[in-house]
Amino acid sequence: MFCPKCGGKIKDDNLFCPLCGSPLEEIRKTLKEAEDAAAAAAPAETGKENAAAADNKPEASPVKAAPEPPSKAHPSAVRMTDVSKKRNEVKEEGNADQKSDNHVPPILEPEAKKPEPKKPDTKKPEPIRPEPVKTETASVNAEAKSAPASPAAPVNTAAPSQPSAGASSSQKKLPFPAWYLGVAAAVLVLIIIICAVSASNAKKKKAAAEQAAVVTEAPAPTEEVAEAEPEPVAEEATPTPEPTPEPMSDLNLMFFSANDRTRLSEIYVTVSGNDGEVFAGQSIAGTLEINDLKPGEYTISYDADGFMPMTYYYVLKEGNNKINIPVLSPLEDKNSAYVLISWRGDYDLDGVIYNTKSKEYVKIQHPVDKNKNFIFSDDKGEQNFELLYIRNVKADYDRRIFVVDYTTLQKGSTESKMEADGLKVMIIRKDSVLRDITADPEQDAPVFCAGSVNAGKYVKADREYLDETENDWALQPKSSK
Repeated sequence: MFCPKCGGKIKDDNLFCPLCGSPLEEIRKTLKEAEDAAAAAAPAETGKENAAAADNKPEASPVKAAPEPPSKAHPSAVRMTDVSKKRNEVKEEGNADQKSDNHVPPILEPEAKKPEPKKPDTKKPEPIRPEPVKTETASVNAEAKSAPASPAAPVNTAAPSQPSAGASSSQKKLPFPAWYLGVAAAVLVLIIIICAVSASNAKKKKAAAEQAAVVTEAPAPTEEVAEAEPEPVAEEATPTPEPTPEPMSDLNLMFFSANDRTRLSEIYVTVSGNDGEVFAGQSIAGTLEINDLKPGEYTISYDADGFMPMTYYYVLKEGNNKINIPVLSPLEDKNSAYVLISWRGDYDLDGVIYNTKSKEYVKIQHPVDKNKNFIFSDDKGEQNFELLYIRNVKADYDRRIFVVDYTTLQKGSTESKMEADGLKVMIIRKDSVLRDITADPEQDAPVFCAGSVNAGKYVKADREYLDETENDWALQPKSSK
């Protein structure tokens, strides 16, 4: 006996199916009721079922089945029809329970093909897994066989697996449930979709890999060039030259009396540059040395007892700067003035005053004129300054001031370096500086006209730099005072 729900083999005395757990007692009771109902309704259709069974009998059968009596053939045929209907209902009910329990029914093997009518099948049909329907049919046939029946009864018993000829096509049993086909088709479609997606992804990955390979290979020439550049790194091994030290200046000061050229001591000195004051203190024996100054413009001020306090402006060059500072005695007359000429370098320069009133040149050869204008002394380059005296700056006539490079003129040259070496001319009164004139360092004339004094005022010269003179006064030889 087989379970009508799962098709598993069970024993006749089992109360529940050992595979799916379905209660067999209720199923047996249902089948019994179906058989009783079929036995009651059998006489109405016995003739038709029996005729159909006779038509379906193989022609090669050695035994001819005699027509069954109506009273004996009807119960069997009716029972088979009703039992099939009941079996299908029970089957559908069992399938519904089976789906809810998530139980997968076993796949049944297809039934053996029906032998052709004209060629009797002598072979025994291949054994197939019996279904619950076949069990019910066999049970009904067994009951029909035990009752008095015509010889046709064995025919039904011999081929219990074949459907009766009177049964409709809708009652035929498929080899396995129809929903299996739907599930199989869905699985097949899903597999096809997965394969298509996988193939598409594989193509995309392959294309991306090829593109990445092209992008990676493209900059290869640039990388080669970049690898060739590290060669200059060897330059880093070369020691970096130390920065060139900033050029510095050294200042050496010596203080002299401009009036008598004597050396002075105990002078209070202040030196200031662009960065502020660099020195303030007492000179030692009239000298002062300051080192490591930046080249540029500086102011040098001094103050000493018995002398005029003065401030000088000098431009320090790179290296050593030796400057002699003239210290002036006080002027007693407020109308008088000093003409101080200073320079650097070993030049024999001469200061000259030309008196336009008396037509005289105040110079070392002629140290004093009729109006008491004079020169203090001649300097041949030892102290780098000369001092002249104007008695009355308010007098109403011109006193022209010249500086002459006597040595250059004696050599017959017209080029001098006195302007480039810091040539300065100062007109100093008792309480002020009337004029502070610095020659243009780009000039190279041997005669420089610093201007004139007239009626207490300074007048700039029309021509400051002269290559040659109109008179021979600058070419006359010097004579001591």
